[in-house]
Amino acid sequence: MASFSILDDSDDFSLGSGGAKLGALFASSSQQGGNESLTYTRPEQPRPKQAADAKAPAALNVVHAVAVSVLKYVNGAYENKGKLGCAILGSAASREYKILLYMANKQPVAEAAITSSFRYIPAENNYAQFYDNSQQAWSMLFDSDAHAVAFAKQIALARFNASGASEYIKQDLSVGTGNAIASGDSVGVKYASWLIQDGKIAAEFDSDKSFKFELGRGQFFRGWDDGVTGMKKGSSRMLCLPTSVSAGVGKSPPSYPLAFEVEVKKIKAGKGEEAPEPVAAPAPAASRERAESLSAEESQKQKLIERMSKMGHSMIPSNDSADNHSNNNNNMNNMNNNNQQQQFQNQNQQFQNQQGNQFMNPQQQQQQF
Repeated sequence: MASFSILDDSDDFSLGSGGAKLGALFASSSQQGGNESLTYTRPEQPRPKQAADAKAPAALNVVHAVAVSVLKYVNGAYENKGKLGCAILGSAASREYKILLYMANKQPVAEAAITSSFRYIPAENNYAQFYDNSQQAWSMLFDSDAHAVAFAKQIALARFNASGASEYIKQDLSVGTGNAIASGDSVGVKYASWLIQDGKIAAEFDSDKSFKFELGRGQFFRGWDDGVTGMKKGSSRMLCLPTSVSAGVGKSPPSYPLAFEVEVKKIKAGKGEEAPEPVAAPAPAASRERAESLSAEESQKQKLIERMSKMGHSMIPSNDSADNHSNNNNNMNNMNNNNQQQQFQNQNQQFQNQQGNQFMNPQQQQQQF
């Protein structure tokens, strides 16, 4: 494994000058045991020329380091591990990157390889989580929002470099609030962009630009909509674009990858938002009076039907007066007693004279009103 040197034994976890290396954290001090007189030592042979000329593995330099408060997730609860150093080590030449948690006395605590698919998850209140190489969950608390965002930016670059600068990397820097951006939403953002050169942020391309767009319409570069989908108001994200995506973005040089830092300022829900339930408007006074009148008519009609049903006959008139007359004749022919027939007709006529047009059919009622 590559060899590194550690920062001084101090509680502030600060780095020395000149890009110090953290090799002592990986140095092994194996000791031999047993009777040395029984140990056979083979005479040293000259090394082959090819082996002598072979290049040593590229050293992993300190890309970024900061002191953090660390929590370890064990058996469903977090254990406070106190203040530790957290460094990102890497080499653009070898495409090898990792996170290292270490103590001030040069003792390593945890290590996690950073690949293009590495999951580094910022959370609220300057927390962030990741899993180490043994799938142990760790949570880190940064001293400030600036420290948390700066560390997440370096994670984004490490993921991009680990891919050989060939994959489109999206890395959250901070979380927001509310609903996530969805297709059809109108969004307002601020962004800045830089060229990426030799695995590092180089010349600034755009600074503090405001941009409004509708997600899903492809109003910016190819991959923009995919890059900001899922962000929330107040959140920020870093996008690292390989040359296959960055070519043609504004006036950027076609041979350089780009890095975008995007912050969402405003979201206006679009077509994808579920419409609220409609609220029924109160009925006008005239409509209420008419409804009450019709309700009273129906009540009187029901009373009449119940009264006449006791005599074995229906009192609901038909739409056609001739049909009504025929039905009445049929009803009367079915009566067994002429006196009952006459009584029925008299009562029917009496109720019609009293109630007027209350027994008209619905179509006739609509014509009158």
